[in-house]
Amino acid sequence: TKEFTDFPTFEITDLTEVTTKLVSGKVDMGKVGTYTLTYSFTDKFNNVTTKEINVNVVDTTAATIEIPYTEGKNKNEMIVTAGTRVTLEDVMAVVTDNIDGVSKLAPYKADLLISNNPSENIYNYDFSNGFDTNYQGRYNLYYKYEDKAGNVVTAGMMIMIKDKTAPTYK
Repeated sequence: TKEFTDFPTFEITDLTEVTTKLVSGKVDMGKVGTYTLTYSFTDKFNNVTTKEINVNVVDTTAATIEIPYTEGKNKNEMIVTAGTRVTLEDVMAVVTDNIDGVSKLAPYKADLLISNNPSENIYNYDFSNGFDTNYQGRYNLYYKYEDKAGNVVTAGMMIMIKDKTAPTYK
């Protein structure tokens, strides 16, 4: 836990020197929330004034997404032989957030690219039953995570489908 060091600056008016002291309260920089601190201001003649301030600790750190496969030339590919079954569970990413913890994350979108002709590709492919790999091409998978504080992180990966079957002859 980081220590709270961003103490407020007070503009103090008095005829004598004033001592400022934190009387109560503590801020946990590792936990989101509002914390109340009470300060006292004492002059040379022991006249005391107190002031309460609120410190808001907010989450500004985006989560990280760990892609399940890191092979291939792009380091974010899953290379499969045509005909191999790829399930949704196979492509679940791991999200780690400093506040929300660790969880699994499915892609929110997948595009199936099998041709240079865009009309032959399938955009927003329905992958709820897994990924069909009975041809050559690739799936582009898109991941997005927004934590409770609104910090957003995105990532992507590809399923590369390779035909590794040797030709047959008669």
